[in-house]
Amino acid sequence: MITIFTIPKPFIGLDEIHQRNAIQSWLALRPECEVILCGNDQGVAEAAKEYGVVHIPEIPVNEFGTPYLDAAFQRAQQIAQNDLMCYVNADIIFPPNLVESISSILFQKFLGVGRRFNLDVEYLVDFQDQETSQAFFDLAKEKASEFIMGASDYFFFRKNGFADLPPFAVGRPYWDNWMIYAARKMGLPVVDVTKPILSVHQNHDHSHVQQVRKGSYYGPEGDRNLEYLGIENAFALYDATHFLDSENVIHKVKGEEYLKRKIRTMPILKPRTGLCRNWQNFVQKFLMFLYFRREKIPYRLFESLVNFFYKFT
Repeated sequence: MITIFTIPKPFIGLDEIHQRNAIQSWLALRPECEVILCGNDQGVAEAAKEYGVVHIPEIPVNEFGTPYLDAAFQRAQQIAQNDLMCYVNADIIFPPNLVESISSILFQKFLGVGRRFNLDVEYLVDFQDQETSQAFFDLAKEKASEFIMGASDYFFFRKNGFADLPPFAVGRPYWDNWMIYAARKMGLPVVDVTKPILSVHQNHDHSHVQQVRKGSYYGPEGDRNLEYLGIENAFALYDATHFLDSENVIHKVKGEEYLKRKIRTMPILKPRTGLCRNWQNFVQKFLMFLYFRREKIPYRLFESLVNFFYKFT
C-alpha cells in the first residue's frame, strides 16, 4: 500500500528509543506498509535486520557526516514495491488510521503533508498491542502540542511523480519548505492531512547538529539548504491547496489568508518576463488593493476576482 522510508540518526540513547517507537508504529499499520531505513549510522543496519525491513546503506554524506536527502529519495523510489511513497523523519509516530486517511486522497499525483504534535516520550511503546497503542494515542490527544505550520516532518507522494531534490542535508531546516514549493510549482495538489492524522513527534534536543548558532539548530548546513531553496520559495502548510477533514473528506482550501498568499506567490509560481511581467505586477497590486479593502467586498466576489486574474496572468 505505502512505502515508508526514513534516514535514522545513530541508535544511541533517547534517539534509539524514539526511532524504535517510530518504526514499530509504522510496522503496526494495516494494511501492512513497506519500511525502508536509509544510511549507515550506528545501529541502522542492525535495526533493519531486527525488524525485518529493507536497508539502503549507500547514502552519501556531507563533510559533517550528514546524509543527503536526494540520494535517499532516489534509491528508495528505485526499490520501493508500492506506488505511494512516504518520507518521514525517524522520530515520528504514525497513528493506526494513517493508511485509511491517505487512501482517501484520490488525486493521480499529489503531495500530502501535515503538522506534527510534540510530546515528551522517554520509554518504549509496544504498538503491536492494541490496548497499549490506544492508551498512547489517548495520551497524545490530551498532552501533545500542535507544532507550527512552517515546518513539516512527513510527505506522501507518488513514486517517480515528484521533482528531483537538490542535495539537501537531512534533519536541517528549509528542505521541507522546498517540498511544498516544488509541488505547487509542478501544479500538484498539496493536501493538508493534519486533521485526521495525529502524527506524534517525540521531543528531543539538537545536540547532534554541528556548528549551530546559539539557541537554535541553524548552522552552516541549514544555510546551505537555504541557498538551494531560495528564501522567496519558503512555502509551508499555509500554501496547501486542499485539506482532509476528520472524516477523511477532502476539501479545497478557502479563506482570506489563502487568497492573500495566492496573490503574493503569483510571481513565484507563474514567473513572467517583459510586458507579461508588467501585467502580472499590475494585477498583483490591484488584487492586494482589493484585499486590504476586503471588508467591503463579498468574499465570493473577491475569490472569483482572484481566481479569474490568476488564470490570465
